[in-house]
Amino acid sequence: MTGDDFDLLFVADARFPGGTSTSLANEIEAAHRAGFTIGLLHVNGPVLRRPRAFHPALRATIELRKIHLVDPTAHLRCRLAIIHHPMLFPKPLQRPVQVSAEHALLVAHHPAFDGLGHAQYDIAQQLASLETSLGLRAQVAPVGPQVRAGLAKTSAPLTKADWHNLIDPAAWRRPFRRFGDPIVIGRHARPDPLKWPDRRGDIFGAYPDHPRFRVEILGGGPFLPELIGGIPGNWRVQEFGAEAPRDFLARLDAYVYFHSDRWIEAFGYSVLEALASGLPTILPPSFRKLFGPAALYGRPDQTRQLLETLAASEKKQREQRQRAIDTVKQRFSLDQFARRLDTLYGLRPRKSSSPRRKQSLTRRTALFVSSNGVGLGHLTRQMAIARALPPWIEPVFFTLSRAARLVSEAGYLVEHVPFHRYLGTTPECWNPIFERELGAVLRFYRPAALLFDGNVPYAGLLGAMRSRPEMLSFWIRRGMWREHHGGILGRADRFDAVIEPRDLAEADDSGPTSAQRGKVVSVDPILLVAPQQRISRFEARATLGIENGRLAVSLQLGAGNNFDFSKVRRRVLERLLADSDVDVIELVSPISEATTPLRSASPRHRILRMYPAYRYGRAFDAAVSAAGYNSFHENVLGGLPTLFVANRAEEMDRQDLRGEFAERMGLGWSWSEGSAASLDDKLAQLLDPAQRRDVRRRASALVPTDGARQAARFVVETLLAAR
Repeated sequence: MTGDDFDLLFVADARFPGGTSTSLANEIEAAHRAGFTIGLLHVNGPVLRRPRAFHPALRATIELRKIHLVDPTAHLRCRLAIIHHPMLFPKPLQRPVQVSAEHALLVAHHPAFDGLGHAQYDIAQQLASLETSLGLRAQVAPVGPQVRAGLAKTSAPLTKADWHNLIDPAAWRRPFRRFGDPIVIGRHARPDPLKWPDRRGDIFGAYPDHPRFRVEILGGGPFLPELIGGIPGNWRVQEFGAEAPRDFLARLDAYVYFHSDRWIEAFGYSVLEALASGLPTILPPSFRKLFGPAALYGRPDQTRQLLETLAASEKKQREQRQRAIDTVKQRFSLDQFARRLDTLYGLRPRKSSSPRRKQSLTRRTALFVSSNGVGLGHLTRQMAIARALPPWIEPVFFTLSRAARLVSEAGYLVEHVPFHRYLGTTPECWNPIFERELGAVLRFYRPAALLFDGNVPYAGLLGAMRSRPEMLSFWIRRGMWREHHGGILGRADRFDAVIEPRDLAEADDSGPTSAQRGKVVSVDPILLVAPQQRISRFEARATLGIENGRLAVSLQLGAGNNFDFSKVRRRVLERLLADSDVDVIELVSPISEATTPLRSASPRHRILRMYPAYRYGRAFDAAVSAAGYNSFHENVLGGLPTLFVANRAEEMDRQDLRGEFAERMGLGWSWSEGSAASLDDKLAQLLDPAQRRDVRRRASALVPTDGARQAARFVVETLLAAR
């Protein structure tokens, strides 16, 4: 395979949260501005034990084409390889990556020893594993003096100068504001007890419980009330990530940061952000060598005196602000990066104006496996993700759904195996057959990834997956499960990752999957047709034969394969057709198993089979629909006023909760058999023009996003990971 040439090749785990990824994103920005060609080799490192998507700042640099995400199967060549984080290679990669570099550098973002002298990693082992994995011998570059002091106790080959984190000062600077009354002090850091002083007295010394001060905390954590004995009245504590750091810092008069004696702060990126904002900043003396005159230093119990001295003099506030701004510009600004590369390695951007040849990416196959399903939800989500994949990944479908022809009509290769229910056999007999059939498909197509969408990963599926241990596997599952379905969740461990499309009503979901959200990769609702992709109202009405000026209501109660909607359907049609201004278009599922064909109840009632029907959604003024995942999100996000009728079959998800959420939020109406409200009353509300306008107004505040693209992007990121 041919390779790719870059000036700089960054090697990192792009999933890291916090300062490590932020500093890497800033180096990428600095290199891009300087004109270097740059690549990113993503390594699925061992520090993060659960699947995660890329850090948003790093993903942005990729999507803006400031850096190329490289293929680990290619031969990569560069002038300088910069490996971020000293714990990335505790052992060699399973598959070494061929990298040729004139120079290599391992950036140490983490101290080798903690405050008690306990080793955090073996730098010699890390360097040896790095050499085995990438073929590179690297120098070690500490991010600050605290890290250097620890590494100096080892035999690691250290750079002469520290590899400071960088920041764009112009993006953080704010207008000067004099101290207020009360003085607003704050701090932001990830929620970790080690990020706080060990003693309660030191905490209140640094962050006084006194009316002269207001304390703002971004990233407190559930441990904090226990640590200090309750949150004082003058404190305001927010979860980490609840507010953008830039907005948070803009509300402060001063920044104060102290941590545990057991903790060594490798750099302190949150401190750098505060200094770049021009905030007077108070720190322990351990930061003095790094930040110099940019900050004030002392013990926690000296904080109040330092702040009151500043508060008494606007001149001192302005002087301290200027010292912070000047130091950040001189030591930590983005333009220092190009100077650093020139000084250390004589590296400058190449002068050649010839465009670099197109990046090499190995073609791969992704196999989409979907369960039978009483509706089309599983298959529809998979087609949405397949369509969002890049051209170098070929989607192939292996489905149990009787809607396989829809996949073929969409232009994809598809293979179909009937579900045991349609073969008249038992799961025990069917699973071995399914395993053999799927195993043959895996041997033929040799997919790099398998994506299963269904509620139950069958024994036959798991057995076939075992035959291809090198293949990545993803379980795509939506939430809103009934409690008795939870036993199957243990099978998630058989997959490399679980992708869960979010549900607008997920706050009402207390089912078994709700406790698993911290273990899954969440994406926004997945739709095959986005609301903005629907054809125009004029075109849709012309296609469906709906006259202008008529009130058109769509009726879509699902396939009806496991729940009898016939009584509800009859009552809905009677009430709607009693109004002479109403036309009803009934949308029938392509896989409906109804033995008796549906009959039109009136010349104003037409029955259509089409897929995807949502493409014509703008033709309708209102809808009566089941509350399955796809229909619910299509109608709500599309602003179509809808009466949701829940399918209450035991095998289904909690459609009733979705409908109740829509009604509570003013995004639609909900009704189910046994409901206290009458169906006629709900339909009357649906037909009320004022109430429909209100639903559309509320729905317009929702921002439709592309969960299919997010899921596809995560698959790509995982496929292009060295591991």
